[in-house]
Amino acid sequence: MGSLSRQKGKRIEREAAKAVSSALLCEARRSVQFCGKAGDADLTTTLEGVHFEVKARASHGCLRFMEQAEEDARDGEIPVVLLREDGDTRFFVLVDLEQVRTLAAKIARIGEIP
Repeated sequence: MGSLSRQKGKRIEREAAKAVSSALLCEARRSVQFCGKAGDADLTTTLEGVHFEVKARASHGCLRFMEQAEEDARDGEIPVVLLREDGDTRFFVLVDLEQVRTLAAKIARIGEIP
């Protein structure tokens, strides 16, 4: 990996840590990665049992799906995209990090008695 690529990765991971800390109200920092061991998370946070990988590319195709969800969502709705590859039974959730706490609160209210 070239020097510019490593610098970009470090910068993006620092930005991601700041965004996670702000959005999720937790402590977050870029993990120290001396040798890039497999299994090491890109971010270290105070969220127990959560592993963060940070990926930055010129383009992520799935973000076009988010644009559609944002355009189609009514006022006050949180746009959420469910992703699955053919042949896989798992769905993955794509949601704006700034909306995660609001979404989690809505999910937590499902079990509440009205």
